[in-house]
Amino acid sequence: MKKNTPSADEIKNYSHKKMTLPLMEHASEEMKEPVWKLVKKLASYARVPGAMSDFKKMAVFAEDDAIVDVVLDTLQDMKYPFKNTDFIPDIMGYYYSIALISQSMHRREETIKLFNELVDYAISIKSNSALPLARNMDVLSKECQIYLKKQRLSIDLMQ
Repeated sequence: MKKNTPSADEIKNYSHKKMTLPLMEHASEEMKEPVWKLVKKLASYARVPGAMSDFKKMAVFAEDDAIVDVVLDTLQDMKYPFKNTDFIPDIMGYYYSIALISQSMHRREETIKLFNELVDYAISIKSNSALPLARNMDVLSKECQIYLKKQRLSIDLMQ
């Protein structure tokens, strides 16, 4: 069976999506193919996830601990991409990545720690581009056992 790992030219075609290169850089050689499938899926979304049905689109990827490792490591390195002056062009990919790790129990404590750090950061900068984070945390807390400072985030971002 032919391997479906991307060429450098294929990756360039997706490089306008800010999640593409970091995800591919964090993928080991054996993970390039499954991560490439994720990248292509992320690139197909036109809006950030808002309903649980949107989050569930990432469930198949969340079942693979190795993909969760790549995505979580990538998000930990990126951590704060939504500064007021730097609205990320691939906000869909970023928030779908959040949705992916939210649904996995693999490395759960690290995921919750990252979410709490993101919430604290979003509150400190009061960025409008962090508003999807508040909505995401609200939706995810109901379904994915994410208990964190989401209420504080929603209140502080609206002030």
